[in-house]
Amino acid sequence: MKIIYLFALTWLILFFCSCNPNAGKELVNDNVQLNASFSNTNLSFPLGDTLRISLKLPDTLKGSLRTQTVQSLQRGFYAMYINKVDTINRRAILIQPPLYWLTKGTKEGNFSFVMNTDTKPYEVIINFKPQEKGLYYLEVIAQPGVLKINGNSESNLIVNFSAIDKHLTLVSNYFGGQVWIDEANQRNINGFGVYAFRVN
Repeated sequence: MKIIYLFALTWLILFFCSCNPNAGKELVNDNVQLNASFSNTNLSFPLGDTLRISLKLPDTLKGSLRTQTVQSLQRGFYAMYINKVDTINRRAILIQPPLYWLTKGTKEGNFSFVMNTDTKPYEVIINFKPQEKGLYYLEVIAQPGVLKINGNSESNLIVNFSAIDKHLTLVSNYFGGQVWIDEANQRNINGFGVYAFRVN
């Protein structure tokens, strides 16, 4: 009977070890924080204007563990949602293409934005032209993207926004008030940007 238990235990250990997709991969500990910039950081802008969100890879990359000179880029992406606030039902409506498009870089699915890797500057530029007046907010998904440079150096990519005022009070009352503000502020502190604006 002990042999059967020992065999079953061994089989379970082997099963769980073989199902680990990260087994044998080196853990990525280096985090790189980059800030996306906006073509307009005003609290509001007129309907018909296009908001441009640019994320550019600098020539010198400062991570949590090392500083490197960028010679080539193999992969650089992050994920972000663009939301319109439904003020009646107090919920977010996810905006999808073709309401936004890229002039540099590519998309993987609707919410993952990838920097160009062919020539410098390595960047991704998202263009968003709202079709309706109202409140909107951007939310970087709170999971790091990936940055691979110089052939073999991999880091976690964390993206925030360079705007000093994130205008969070514009939308907070529709999602729980101070609780939502506190959570959004904590996300910004952790490096995953949340930014709101109004379209008049």
